[in-house]
Amino acid sequence: MLHILALVMLLVVFGLIFSVVDENKRERLELLKVRADREEFSQSATKEKSAASNKLVREKGRVDELKNKLDELKADLSQKEEEFLAEKQKIADVENQIQARKDIILNATEAQNQINLEKQEAKAKVDALAAEVPQLENQLFEIQQQTERGQTRIADVYEKLKNYDLVTNQLRNHFNNSLRGIRQYTRDRPWIEAGEKLSTSFYSLDMGTGTIAISLGSDAGIQLGMLFSVKNEKNEVCKIKITEVRSQSSLGRIIPLHGSPHLLTKLKKIDLVNL
Repeated sequence: MLHILALVMLLVVFGLIFSVVDENKRERLELLKVRADREEFSQSATKEKSAASNKLVREKGRVDELKNKLDELKADLSQKEEEFLAEKQKIADVENQIQARKDIILNATEAQNQINLEKQEAKAKVDALAAEVPQLENQLFEIQQQTERGQTRIADVYEKLKNYDLVTNQLRNHFNNSLRGIRQYTRDRPWIEAGEKLSTSFYSLDMGTGTIAISLGSDAGIQLGMLFSVKNEKNEVCKIKITEVRSQSSLGRIIPLHGSPHLLTKLKKIDLVNL
């Protein structure tokens, strides 16, 4: 029984082994088939990829070709536009020339009409002048007589003016002597007379010492010791006496108990009246 059981077990084991070997064999066959299918798919994919790549290259070439054609069409269109603009400009120039010639013809016509009108007016004037010729001859005769009388008068005036240079020289010498005396007179004495008014400004004032500095000096005729009434708008402010004189400026001392000297601090310009 044990041998039979062992034999049965051995048969079962052999059956299992054969079953496993058979299953393994089928799996190997399926694996080989899968590998073959994958290899076939890979080859097919490679072929399709190559075909797609070639097609892409061809499409890209076509696109480049179309782009080149488009650029050529654009360049051709630009050239056509330039030619169109040039022709348009030529047409405009021709139209302007035509208009200019029309204007010239119109102006020429108007000028011709004006010339004809002027001819008619000139002819009328010539006719009028022809009618006035006798009167003009009489006027010319009178003018000739007046010319002869004028020549006679010129001769008379020429006789009277023979001594003109001598008289003129005498008057010129008298004028020069008088002018020289006036200039000498202005140099010998101050030009400021009593009651004469001078307008000036002062740039320094010392109420403590009663001193005022004015912007007029000997060049304006101011001399040492002169007395002036200081006025503002015809109102007397004070009186000053000149204590120092320079060419362009002078110093004066305010005479006390006259006017209101403190008003000088509010003024910029004053009037000096020579006393």
